[in-house]
Parts: sequence; C-alpha cells; structure tokens
Amino acid sequence: MGHGECGAKEAMTVDAREEHAPVLERRSGSSGYSGPERRSTTTAGIAAARGTSRGPSRSTEHYVAMAVDALLVMASLALGITVWALGHQPVPTRRISELVWFSLASLPVWILVFRWQRLYAERDDSRFIADVLRVVNGVGLGALAFILLAWPINLELPRTAVVVAVVVLAPVLLVERQLIRTVVRRRRRRGVGLRPVAILGANAEAISLAETLVDPVLGRNVVGFISTRENVPEVLSGLPVHVTTNPAATAASLDVECVVIAATSLDSTAPTGLLRSFLDRHIAVEMTSAFTGVANDRIHVHTLGPYPLMAIDRGYRGGWRATAKRAFDLVVSVSLLVLLAPLLAVSVIAVKLDTEGPVFYSQARLGRRARPFQLHKIRTMVVGADSMKDDLRESNESDGPLFKMSEDPRVTRVGRVLRKFSIDEIPQLWNVIKGEMSLVGPRPALANEAEAWSDELRHRLRVRPGLTGMWQVNGRSDTSFSEYERLDLFYIDNWSILTDLGILARTVPAVLSRKGAA
Repeated sequence: MGHGECGAKEAMTVDAREEHAPVLERRSGSSGYSGPERRSTTTAGIAAARGTSRGPSRSTEHYVAMAVDALLVMASLALGITVWALGHQPVPTRRISELVWFSLASLPVWILVFRWQRLYAERDDSRFIADVLRVVNGVGLGALAFILLAWPINLELPRTAVVVAVVVLAPVLLVERQLIRTVVRRRRRRGVGLRPVAILGANAEAISLAETLVDPVLGRNVVGFISTRENVPEVLSGLPVHVTTNPAATAASLDVECVVIAATSLDSTAPTGLLRSFLDRHIAVEMTSAFTGVANDRIHVHTLGPYPLMAIDRGYRGGWRATAKRAFDLVVSVSLLVLLAPLLAVSVIAVKLDTEGPVFYSQARLGRRARPFQLHKIRTMVVGADSMKDDLRESNESDGPLFKMSEDPRVTRVGRVLRKFSIDEIPQLWNVIKGEMSLVGPRPALANEAEAWSDELRHRLRVRPGLTGMWQVNGRSDTSFSEYERLDLFYIDNWSILTDLGILARTVPAVLSRKGAA
C-alpha cells in the first residue's frame, strides 16, 4: 500500500461525532461522460439514474433463484424415480410415495449446498467454466447429502433414480444460469438493475477502475469518486470527485449501495476503521487487488498472525497437463481436418478459379522458444502481397507492431469470404498436428513484430502459439495492442485445460458472428 487518501484515522471511525462532522464536497456541474450507457453525473442526474435503474432487491432475486432451483431439483428427482419405476412390474406405489416425500423434504438441504458452493453469489463477469465447476460441485455434493440423509431413516434409494437425477440436473442448472445471465445482461444494457457505487480514491488505479465499470454488463453505476485529499481534480473520467474528511458520510449522502476501494489509494494504517465506518452504515465494500493478471482460482486467502495474506498458486504448464494438452490437440485436430476436408476442398477450388497463383500460402512465424516455423493458410491475398505492405503502412488501423486494415486492397474477392469465417486458417490444423502450434494459445507472431515487443511480452514465446486464443475470442482486430498484450500474458500465466475448453467453446460463436474479423 502506498501513501494514500485516508491519512486521518479519526475520520475513519464511527462515533457520535461522525454524524455531525462537516463534509467537504465539491461537485461538478457538468453532465459528465456523454458516451453510451453512461447516465448524467450531476446530482439530479444521479438521482434520476438510480430511480430508473433499480430492479428487484438482491434478496428477492436470490429467493426467486432458490425457488426455481428447488423446482428443478424436484423435477430431476421425480424423473429419476419415474425411470426407476418403469423398470418394475407391478409398480411399487408405496415405495414411490416414500421417495417423493423424502425428495420434497430434502429440498432445503440441496439449496443449502448450492449456497455453500456460491451458486447464488454475484458473478458479474464469471466465466462459463467457473459456472460449470460450481454447478458440478453443487450437484455432486447435493447428491451425496441426499444419500446421507436417507441412511439414518433406513430408506433405500434406488441407484438408477439418483444417477438419472444427477445426470439431468447438472446440465439443466447450467442452461438455467446461462438464460438468467442473458436476461440480466440485457436488462443491464438498458440501465435496469445497476448497482449504484462510488469509488474511493482519485489516483490512476481509481480512474482505470471507473473506466472499466463503464461497461453496464458489470452491473455497476459509478456515481462518482470520493477522496480525502484536497489537491485532486473536480472531475475524473467525466465523474465528479467528492472531497471529504468523512468518506462514509459522503457515501451515505450519495445513496450508494457499495463503495469500491482502489487499494493503492489507501493508507495502510487506516483500513480497518475505514471499513467499519462503511459497513456500520450498511454500505457494502469491495476492494481491488494488485494481482490483476492472476486468475481468481489461483488466489487463496489465509492468515499469518493478525495479517490476512493472499497466496498465489503456481501456474501449471508441464507434467501430465502438458501431455494431456498435446493429446487433446492431436485428437481434435485430426478429427477436424477430416470433418472439414470437403469445405477445404471447395475453398481451394474457389481460390484457384478466382485468381492465378498458388492456393496455399506459407509464412515464417515464431513458435515456442522463438523457433521459426512455416504457418500454412489458404491464400486470401493477391500474389506478392507481402511486398506491398510498406506502401500501406500509413493506412494501418492497429496500434503497436500489428498491421491491420479493415479494407485491405490486397485481399481477393474469395479471400474476403474465407477471412470472415476464418476458413483460410483450416490448414493450420496441420501445424497443430506437427506440434508447431496448439489449438489454443497466443497468436503466432512475425519475427519483425517480436522485435518491437517489450521484455514482458516475450514471455508469450514460452508456449506454443495457438489456432485460437483469448485475443481471438475477445474481438481480434477490434482490440488495442495493449489489450492484445494483456490477454496473451494472462493466458500464459493462468493456463489450464478448463481455460482451453472455455476458449474453444467461445471460438465457434466468435467466428460465426465475425467479431473483429479483418
């Protein structure tokens, strides 16, 4: 923690004087950020925005979610009991009645297990893979609890009924959560159900945080900054800065549900009293972490004496995981190459009929440990396109060392179609089979691009480049070079088999939607 904005300890405690302490505020009279999804940041504008953006309370939403989950659990158990009963003649009516009543009585236990596995926790930006893990763990532990509950009362549970219920319940819960996420995100994009928050801090981290939370999908409506320092601007990122000696009282006056603390703005001697002052006013507190490039599942909190510490798990790129990744690459690549052979043949014929020259194009790229290899593609540009790049430098639409043009004159008619749906990249499956690439990994880079890399970005050469990756499924040409760098390094540091599966699952819709294709 650096020297920060909470230097006065006495301002961070809650006592009788706090209720009457003078609040020094400076509000902007401007309307603030005028871009999409941002509401007015004047005092009246904030109140109006909160008045139209509040949806059902979170407790109500949780109760509804629990009720729906209870119905799904009961329906799955009923299906399992029905499947088991169909295999018995005559039908054991009394036994069925006992199982149904026991299933109904077990519903609170299922919901408690689901709560324990955080199935009802707020997940503004959770990945699908995280949902899969939560649901699988919840259903598995719920089934175990269901079986243990039957043991003291000597109720024999049919194995078929339990297995069918578990097999059905897990995917049903996943579909339910995806539907809920879709509905919630649509409502948030309309400004409904956003949580009004203030950011404590007025430094670079606080500004970056506000710019991130502009995205309504994250479920926050930032109404302004709170700072205990006087020498700060009146407006940051289009939002007013409220200067005060009493952050909790200021947050309460703004009627926010939560204060998001920029950790680097805190004085390390004051956080406990500061947190207490917010929580005593029923204002939730969230705090940033300096580990922005570390996946959540690698961070674990434990205590050392009076200090809560965050431990970071090592990344795993070797051992059996590397062997499993390679085996998966081989099996899937061979299968895809066989399945896509007709499409590949049609594309090759179309290229041959459209322009003269070879139908395939090979280019030197950097692989793992900077070893060069020949990357193969279906040719989508005119012959000699590489020699024309220097003449088009002024039309480059990408920052950094990348070269991208949305209307590149070198691309042929057929080439544009092939690029839109990434059909030109099918031959790279052969690179994967040869071990030069992986199905998932950083984009294979040109040698001249690597010359402009920072020392940090050179870590991407520690792994095989990929046919698809985080950058590819997050906008490709639409993303900046800094985002390209961040996504590649995040993948390298946090790689797992589940991460690869999640990226592959997102690749198909990204290709079909032509997101960021150029």
